[in-house]
Amino acid sequence: MVVEKFVKTKKLNMAYEVTGPEDGEPVVLLHGWPDCPRTWDEVLPHLHNRGYRTYVPTLRGFGSTKFLDDDARRTGGPLAFAADIKEFIDALNLAPVNIIGQDWGASTAMNLSCLYGTDLVKSEVVLSEGWKIFGRLSLEQVKNYWYQWYMTTPQGMEYVRKRQSEFALFMWKQWDPKYQMTAQKATVLTSYFQNPDWAEVTLDTYRQRWGYDPFDEEYADLQASLDATSEIFVPTLNIIGKSDSCTDYKMASDMGDYFTGRFEQQFWDDGGHFIQRERPRDVALAAAEWFK
Repeated sequence: MVVEKFVKTKKLNMAYEVTGPEDGEPVVLLHGWPDCPRTWDEVLPHLHNRGYRTYVPTLRGFGSTKFLDDDARRTGGPLAFAADIKEFIDALNLAPVNIIGQDWGASTAMNLSCLYGTDLVKSEVVLSEGWKIFGRLSLEQVKNYWYQWYMTTPQGMEYVRKRQSEFALFMWKQWDPKYQMTAQKATVLTSYFQNPDWAEVTLDTYRQRWGYDPFDEEYADLQASLDATSEIFVPTLNIIGKSDSCTDYKMASDMGDYFTGRFEQQFWDDGGHFIQRERPRDVALAAAEWFK
């Protein structure tokens, strides 16, 4: 049984799990929303077999990760997540490190790569997410993002706060209808949403994204750095499923324009949003090959 460990960052007592060969090259795996660290369980053995030691943190608002200050704003969004993970990597002395991220985890990885380059991120594999797409959404993508604008309404906020598990599982069915989640896996998954901060971090992420919550000025310096450049030179493999009904792969088809280093994009037939759950071996092998 894997023992959950904890490390303190500026804002959090962050839960994480570390497994694999003790002398293995480190890989940090970042889960998305609405998901949890268990999303990597079937990916990890394939990475371990190829000599990688894996570090799987639990993002703010999920599971056992807790804010240190009861009065701190429950800020969501990629800059807050990026700050947390930068401090996590620094605390464990992992840099420069390979990263695999999906959804929120993918956007976090790309923000870290843009902000800190190869001093922090050696190489990255980003799943089910594009880069710099929010200002030019297609109508298909607008349709996919209905849930984000629902959360800007009083009704949506109340739903997320009172019925978080139901809301999250509905999104799974929408985004990945071919993936058959067992009742046991659903129970484990939704247990991570019982964190008292889950709803507030979720709401702040999307409300702040579209201007319905104020920007958290604590991250102003990071935002200024991002505004100064959109280019990423960290080696990046991007994988999006063609059946992903959250992220329309066509919206991300030109993201290579922002990557000045080694870049490859793969669109997997029949892949849904949680592609690491559907095809864990394929994801692990693609990542191991990319990191070589």
